[in-house]
Parts: sequence; C-alpha cells; structure tokens
Amino acid sequence: MKFKIGDKVSFLNEKRNGVIAKIINSNMVTVLTDGFEISVMERELILEKTFYQSVTQEREEKERIAIQEAAAVEMEEETSFEGLDLIHKSSLKRGIYIAFIPENENDSVSGTMDVTLINHTSFDAIFSYSLLENGKFVAVAFDKAEPESKYLLEKIDASQIQKWSQIMVQSIFFKEESSDSQNPIVKEFKIKPARFYNQSSFKLNKLIGSNCILLGEDQVEEEPEEVQKDIETPSKLKIVGHLKDFNKTDNLIAKHTISKGIAEVDLHIDELVDSIEGKNNLELLTIQLQYFQDCLEACMAKRFSKVIFIHGVGNGKLKTELRQILKDSYPKFPVYDASMAKYGVGATEVVIYQNFE
Repeated sequence: MKFKIGDKVSFLNEKRNGVIAKIINSNMVTVLTDGFEISVMERELILEKTFYQSVTQEREEKERIAIQEAAAVEMEEETSFEGLDLIHKSSLKRGIYIAFIPENENDSVSGTMDVTLINHTSFDAIFSYSLLENGKFVAVAFDKAEPESKYLLEKIDASQIQKWSQIMVQSIFFKEESSDSQNPIVKEFKIKPARFYNQSSFKLNKLIGSNCILLGEDQVEEEPEEVQKDIETPSKLKIVGHLKDFNKTDNLIAKHTISKGIAEVDLHIDELVDSIEGKNNLELLTIQLQYFQDCLEACMAKRFSKVIFIHGVGNGKLKTELRQILKDSYPKFPVYDASMAKYGVGATEVVIYQNFE
C-alpha cells in the first residue's frame, strides 16, 4: 500500500488527477476526481509529491482531516453523509435543499465552497444529481442521504461557479423496515453566478449553522403526504456500485441465484448501467469491478458455496483485474475457468471456501 487518504495522484494512462478518498484493499483505492468517486487499481496511479509542497502546513492539515473524516463516515455507514439533528434546529419547510457553504466565512467571494445537498425530511433519500452541460443535464453521481442530514457533493472554487449554477436532483424516499414512503421528486436548482461575487448573498442559516447560499426555499410547508404503495426505482437511478446500505445483501444476490447456494453474475456493462454515454473505459471497468466485489461479499455473507462471474472474452482486461483481486484479497478461494460447455472461455468460477471450514 503506497498511498494514504488525502494523497494527490495522477492517472497513469489519462490526463486526470484527484485525491485518495478511501482505501478499498491492498491493491485498489477510491479517487475523488472531477466530482466522481472512482475505484482504481493502485498501479494505474502516480503520486504527485508536489501537492503538499504547494500548500501551507495549516491548509495541509485541514485538507487531510476533512478527507479522513469523510472516509471514516463512508466506511462506517457506506455513505458520505454527515448526520445532523436538524428537525429541532430549523423552521424551514421540509424538502431537499442545495447549499453553497464558504470554507472561510470572512472571504466567501474568493475562497472555496462546499456544495452540499440537504435532506430535510424524515425519510432516507436515494438521490442522483446532474449538471447542465451544452444545454442538457448530464448525470454526475448518486448516493444515499439519511433523514435530516447533509451530503457533500463537491468542493469548488471561483473557476467552477458557472458549472454549478444549474443542478438537477432526482430522489426517491423510503424508511427502513417500514411500508411508509413518499413520492419521488425531480427538482432543478438555479442560481445566477453573479450572486457568488456579492458577500451579502451569504446569509446565516439555522439549518446549516453558518453563512451560506441556500437554494430550494420554495418547498411545501408540511411534510409531503405519505403513501402506502410501492415506488419503483426510476430507470435512470439504476442501483450499482457503492449503494450497499440500500441494496441489501438479500436484494443484491437474490436476482443472481440460480440454485441453492450458487449464484451467477453477468458483469457485461450493459447489465449494470442503462447508458455508457460520457464514461471512459476506466470508469466502465471500475463499475464492473465494484459490482463484482459487492456480489462476492454478498455471497460470502449469505454463505453461498460458489459464484460464477461472466466477464466475456473482449480484450481480457476485466478477467485479468478480477482474478488479480481474487488472488490478492481472497487467496483461500479456489478459482477456476467456468464450464466451457455453458460459458465458453468467458466466465470464472469462485468457490467460497469459508463455507466448508
């Protein structure tokens, strides 16, 4: 393990850099880059040693602590929200809000800001957000926010203000172990960039507890009416990747079970996402590898005896990375080529050894 949380890195095969946000295992890390969290093999990254040389000791400490705290919350709850006891602190109407919170309240105009989503409801919210690009909204990411919580979408500076002036949020709501639910929402948040250059635009808000620009104050007065019917997940909010809290083990692996204690998982990218538009090969591979690990862990939790991963032939990259993870992180599990008669040469069979101990 050559990286630590908070390290600034460059991608070996792409003109892109980012910050290490989470250590997944001895070979893979999560990198925060351009508003995305991407799981990347360590060997695909280069450490930029000039990152900490270019900032003061005080700023270095603040940056590292902020990232470590965010990573600690994610590892504990598998989400990136920060819980707040907001119900008794604010008289704001119930709903979803977007807040721009300056890092330095005395220099709101030229400093950095946290773009934060506020879930000011009594429901868990599975949400996605998109930014306007070339006249259309392009999806950025999705995740889960607990009731009465806030979620950091991005840290931005003055050069990114125009990019974040229009945000589209889609969300579905639910309560754990309850049939209560709430109608989904699709809401567009707009702000004129000129407001960010006026110090008086940043006002003290009880919901946030600091000066900020808050969008979404046109919400309904009371908690939206609860309904007793099931709500289907919108197709554009297809659940893959890191939403482990929402995609419970039972739900994740049930659709892949082919017989008692045996699962079959198709890792072809068109089985995992609705569209690959705007994603490069590395991002697509990351989605596949993350889903592979989620399914393997789910099979272990349910004490399955084996799981077959269909990766296809292609250029062999997915198979190579998949087997490397198995070798490094699950060395006790026997790994074989799956039945050639059924799968050709495009599948790997993993025997979950723990179930025979």
